[in-house]
Amino acid sequence: MLMGFSKTNEIEHDAVYELSPSIKLFTLRDVGFQKNINSSTWNYVGMVEPQKGIDNSIKLKVVINEDMSAFDMSVVNANGSVRVDINDFDDVMKEQYDFIIRFLIEREVLQKSK
Repeated sequence: MLMGFSKTNEIEHDAVYELSPSIKLFTLRDVGFQKNINSSTWNYVGMVEPQKGIDNSIKLKVVINEDMSAFDMSVVNANGSVRVDINDFDDVMKEQYDFIIRFLIEREVLQKSK
């Protein structure tokens, strides 16, 4: 799936998000972002279905560019090729998705766009 960086990203049926102005490199490392050496991006994958394991779970993917000025964020199927509508989530999946989003907001990686 081709990802494009922008200042804001919308998760359909949820909200529009932007990077927190307080974002710090050490925070990205602390919350589980990994540096992609080839593209110089910071990548995070949160499992919406952790009981299925990383290879079989729907995922929230966040990719931040090298200078932390723009990002892409999407909810994708297990192999990452198709965006998934969170309206199709059951209650457990929705709770896990909300937990991941709250975690990234609390750690000042993301914020809801005003």
